[in-house]
Amino acid sequence: MNELCTDESARTSTLPLWIEEELAGCQWPDKRLGKRACKLLDAMSRQPQSTFPQCCGDAAQTKAAYRFFDHAELDFASLLEGHYQASWQRISQSADPVLLLEDSTAMNFEGRPATQGLGPIGTRADGAQGLWLHSTLAMSQEGCCLGFVHAQCWVRDATKAGRRHQRHQRELEDKESYRWVSSLHCIAQQARQRAAQVPLIRITDREGDLWAVLVEAHRRGQADEPLHVLMRSRHDRQVRASAGQPQGSLWTLLSQGACAATQSLALPARGAKEGKAARAARQAVLEVRYTAVHVLAATQSAKGDPAGVDCWAVEALETEPPAGCEPLHWRLLTTWPVRDAQQALEVLRWYSVRWQIEVMHKVLKSGLGIEQRALRTEERLEAVLALSLIVAWRIMNLMHAGRQERSRPASEVLERDECLLLQVIRQHKGRCKDSESGEVLSARQAMEEIARLGGWLGRKRDPPPGIVVLWRGMQCLDAQLQGFQLAVKLMGNR
Repeated sequence: MNELCTDESARTSTLPLWIEEELAGCQWPDKRLGKRACKLLDAMSRQPQSTFPQCCGDAAQTKAAYRFFDHAELDFASLLEGHYQASWQRISQSADPVLLLEDSTAMNFEGRPATQGLGPIGTRADGAQGLWLHSTLAMSQEGCCLGFVHAQCWVRDATKAGRRHQRHQRELEDKESYRWVSSLHCIAQQARQRAAQVPLIRITDREGDLWAVLVEAHRRGQADEPLHVLMRSRHDRQVRASAGQPQGSLWTLLSQGACAATQSLALPARGAKEGKAARAARQAVLEVRYTAVHVLAATQSAKGDPAGVDCWAVEALETEPPAGCEPLHWRLLTTWPVRDAQQALEVLRWYSVRWQIEVMHKVLKSGLGIEQRALRTEERLEAVLALSLIVAWRIMNLMHAGRQERSRPASEVLERDECLLLQVIRQHKGRCKDSESGEVLSARQAMEEIARLGGWLGRKRDPPPGIVVLWRGMQCLDAQLQGFQLAVKLMGNR
């Protein structure tokens, strides 16, 4: 079944339309599997923090869910295919460059010894066990979450643990870091087929600073494909400022440049974690420098690689950090042209959006509790993770929709009964003025009501609702919605 419920008569009326749209492109070996996937996705999105017995409702539905995750013809990639197609459809409608945020994260299942097929997530074979996720999330210039365009999941081979010291003797394809190159290949192929005219900016942290990535982006540019890379520099590469100039250090060249602009950047608070101290929220004032560079080939470059790649470098340095705070210092490399200070500030703004992929990881781990899933096999976990990625996108999309213009109706992102219930709640709490009683509920008003259910106070100086109160509120909304629908059914008043 190539499409799921494409006409209104075949559509399951109790399921939200967005679910059917996200799964319509999947290749289901059996029609019943498509319907089961829709039901599971609906249950997981309505109760993101619940276990499967809780959100499925009874023993029969829970057993059916586990059989679905065990199906031999369904895997991580096939369950995400429909969502990829929907994401590219949204990307193709953009007139501005689209940001592709890419990162890796470890899923720690150390407390699940009964789960089979896991591998080490650290450098020791006998350390914490789990699996790895590498994903690419598309974001619009306006901050709208467009969905995932690529994701891969893998388990490390315990017999190969501790080989880091041999990395320079191994071929790139044999290294775990090759995922940064292979994902770029896959994204480029999909972009040619589905969004050939939309400029794409692939953004990575320091781990994505690989010579092979620069080479691949250079080849895409020679083929006139609008796919660019923007990465934070980890290696102080050898560069030339221009033809005929002596080679030198990238970082030195940047530091010697004149300050082209200053930019204030809001840094959110951060709790202490491994290798990083806690940080209070603050405004960082950055000096911005930029220059065109010709990056010379790395020592470990492959046969056939160019002798160098033309790029642009941007540096953002906090010169006067608060006492006891480490200054913010970003050195960025990009194939996107940076010919003036305005373009340098734009690149800096793009990179500052990169943390949204880490917010997505927080949704997966804290909001959806993916690391608390007590499943027996790694294959089941990967199937659950695939559907969880779609739910996480949905939550992020709702959060960003609620921060956009007030004129957007809530009916574009929520179901009819959800809108009706939220409007009733607003009126009951006195947050709906008499002059607004006949107006259509906006997406922003709806998200604020959901966030209030999750603990957001909504005071005048409070920031917009965040992701945590939103997923808590969605859980509360589902419980109230069930009561609302039951009351309407019993009263017979629709």
